[in-house]
Amino acid sequence: MKSWRFHEFGSLDNLRLEDIPVPEPQHNEALIRLEFAALNPADAYLIRGKYPRAGTPPFAVGRDGCGVIERCPEGRFKPGDRVVILRSDIGVTREGTLAEYVCVPEDSLAPLPHGWSPEEGAAGPLVFLTAWQALVTKGDIASGKTVLVDGASGGVGTAAVMLAHAYGARVIALSRDAKKRRRLVELGAHAALDTADPGLEKQVKEALGGGRADIVIENLAGPYLQKSINLAAEQGRIMIVGLLAGLSGCADRPRPNTTGNRSSSGWTVSTSVRWWIEFFRCWKYRARLVIWRADRWGKWWWMSAIPAGGNRGNAE
Repeated sequence: MKSWRFHEFGSLDNLRLEDIPVPEPQHNEALIRLEFAALNPADAYLIRGKYPRAGTPPFAVGRDGCGVIERCPEGRFKPGDRVVILRSDIGVTREGTLAEYVCVPEDSLAPLPHGWSPEEGAAGPLVFLTAWQALVTKGDIASGKTVLVDGASGGVGTAAVMLAHAYGARVIALSRDAKKRRRLVELGAHAALDTADPGLEKQVKEALGGGRADIVIENLAGPYLQKSINLAAEQGRIMIVGLLAGLSGCADRPRPNTTGNRSSSGWTVSTSVRWWIEFFRCWKYRARLVIWRADRWGKWWWMSAIPAGGNRGNAE
């Protein structure tokens, strides 16, 4: 079979189209003949050696796909069933979906949803599961809440806009591309704004009726994280899903009683009596950011930024 594999970390030019044997499914696995595979920026990060928990090459990248069961010796699927691939270790530590065939653990498979095309089955599951984890599992979304999606035109961003709209939230989407902004409104965003606009923070607050967002879906991070902090409501949640703008950035909020700057795991933060930012490295490219602040009456409130899925996004 044909397979796009790499043998060492580094340049994307390390990918090679190779002929290798069709794999044999092991216990609790199914052999899938792939019809469509989707790409993620995470695949490129992995080849470059910048993705956590990557396996040892050679192997094919690709964790998204839709195809037909060829063999399933022991499981609930039968040959001919069309399935989608959920999150698993394929394409991360073992052969992935940029190939004609792939073996996948059965518990990482699901039937192609009714009404979905095979193309949607390849592109949708991982990004929607990531958005679900950010909004529902960790974000505690509910009808009437406000959601700001940074990098909304990527896979996870688009899924987050659609899911938040379905939950009855008021959704503000951010994207640099005018055509994509129009499409985001069609998909459920109440407003779609230009990330690069110097008056963005004012526009977001106006779109939210003068307030701030209960949930921020942050697909870019890096230097954009400060904007998310500024636009998050008291006790709001910043869900760090992607790091397209990089791990290094600035989260700096000078206050009258600032005592100086300190560096913590690549972030530069201001320390003061009224403002603390604590950054905890959970593992490479993952973080939990907890922000404590006192208002002018001395009452403490908090925001939290939690890693919510691990897909490094694809957004502008």
